[in-house]
Amino acid sequence: MKWKRITLFLARYPQLYHVSLCSDSETVLRLGLLSAASVLDSVGASASLRKTLQQSQRKSVIHVSHPVHGALFLNDQLPLPASALVRCLIGITPAQWYEELNRRIFFWLSRSQAERFAAVRKTLLPPKTLFVLNTEKLLRRKAESFDLCAFNSGNAMRKPVPRSVASFQSLAVYPLAERARQRGWKRAAVELSIRRDHLTIRSAVEQIEAL
Repeated sequence: MKWKRITLFLARYPQLYHVSLCSDSETVLRLGLLSAASVLDSVGASASLRKTLQQSQRKSVIHVSHPVHGALFLNDQLPLPASALVRCLIGITPAQWYEELNRRIFFWLSRSQAERFAAVRKTLLPPKTLFVLNTEKLLRRKAESFDLCAFNSGNAMRKPVPRSVASFQSLAVYPLAERARQRGWKRAAVELSIRRDHLTIRSAVEQIEAL
């Protein structure tokens, strides 16, 4: 059953999309994608700074400087205030939810989702780069390590969806076909992520665009 679910996902979503705040695509190709926690590791952030940036809402883009790789960025979390999270979290605290997200690397399932995400607060953020990735190549030999989520885990505004760590389900068990029958394909799943510090993407990149 698990391979049937993974095969369905590959067929339905042949491409994935990642929006990076780094305008230098070669840096991303060289380093791979890094979780927010990994970025802080790489610059030797202090324990107090790590706690602030990993376990509470970031209200602006954070720019950190790496001695070798130059500028690295952490996305803001404006749509994710703690006051909204407390109304929708199940069994965990806002600090634990922020920590969970900061240990993941995220992908959109459609170009329209990625472009909409990039367009938000366009004048306030640095230039962005869109990486279009071949799904099969990205997931090769590690498909079960990727998780699907039925909603935008980085947004808790308006009518926030109830959420917990269990909201992230492995591709091997996520009921994609069942959700598609109930809700339609656009609402069957919203994002893909992997709980990992670093992910190499060079071999999976099909297109790179400035946004």
